[in-house]
Amino acid sequence: MRTDQRHQNIPVGRSRRELQQQTFPIIPGTDTDPDIVTRISEYARVHLGKGVVVAKDSPYFIGNRIGIFALLLAMSERSEYGFSMEEVDTLTGELVGHPRSATFRTADVVGLDVMKAVIDNLGAAVENDESKAVFTVPAELAELVEQGSLGAKTRAGYYQKVDGEIRSWDRSDGEYKSAPELDLPSLSEIKASGGLVSRLRALFHDETKVGDSFRRTTLGLLAYAARRIPEITDSPASIDQAIKWGFGWKMGPFEIWDALGINEVRDCMTELGLSLPDWATEMDPETGVSVMEKKNHKIWALTKAAFELLTKRERCVSFGLVLIILIAGGLDIFALVMVMPVVMTIIEPSHLGQSSWIINFFESSGIENVLFWMAAV
Repeated sequence: MRTDQRHQNIPVGRSRRELQQQTFPIIPGTDTDPDIVTRISEYARVHLGKGVVVAKDSPYFIGNRIGIFALLLAMSERSEYGFSMEEVDTLTGELVGHPRSATFRTADVVGLDVMKAVIDNLGAAVENDESKAVFTVPAELAELVEQGSLGAKTRAGYYQKVDGEIRSWDRSDGEYKSAPELDLPSLSEIKASGGLVSRLRALFHDETKVGDSFRRTTLGLLAYAARRIPEITDSPASIDQAIKWGFGWKMGPFEIWDALGINEVRDCMTELGLSLPDWATEMDPETGVSVMEKKNHKIWALTKAAFELLTKRERCVSFGLVLIILIAGGLDIFALVMVMPVVMTIIEPSHLGQSSWIINFFESSGIENVLFWMAAV
């Protein structure tokens, strides 16, 4: 392919699963013109309503690389630490901001044969990954595939519905049995602790086996995500967005890290023997990745990397909407400064695809450059 052609070609995610998702991955090459990346990103956000993440040309890109690692880490809690399927799914589902299907039910929905193929393929592809051993097909999964129990599509996998009851597979005799009683000592207290961030903090500080499991799986994932920069992407925000849009998590790995406390997490990682790249060990605990605390107010702000993912028009639209709202309400400039980060987070790029008329208004009204300068400041 000629050089001038290479400059004009760029791969994007286009599998059926990716087309159905909110995520729109773009993988620029070394010869890709940055202007083309910008134009495609803007089109996907504004006209398709997609959330764009810029990835590197690495095995399984961002979402699947991180998401599959998280699933396998959670599954190891059963094989290595004796948790039941139901206990693992309880601790890795809505309690921590993940979908209700959690871990084993998610595998059933995906298809255990598909899961096995993906894990085999990914394990072979990441030769230089220090955590390559994690990408090994669990013995239970291999046995279920061997016997033809492939999950939801065969109506039997890790779980099976029998006479209206959801039963789980017992490897010892190959039978599906009623769910055992959960042995999760502090579960009720953690559920009662409050919203998602409060629950995550309660789990992080919990001293029972529930907290031990959370720290192994969550901190193991956070450390792994940090080590994948810059291999799979240059931006922590891209990892957060890919896992939220692609896997339905309410918070990405680095947002969770911020919520738990930068230094607290790093200290615990050291105790667990988890390695971190230099950029993560040097991360400023005062600003973190995405959360700032000031005068008892939590302001969810976009990181610099995430802000740069927004196009010029998207930044000015977000800022302009806030400006109009505050002027109409008679609020002062201090209120504008305080509210701006919140709205910048609420109005995600993918939402702007529903409101291209707003973007066109700001662009045609002649105030776009003024708003962009104000937003950039």
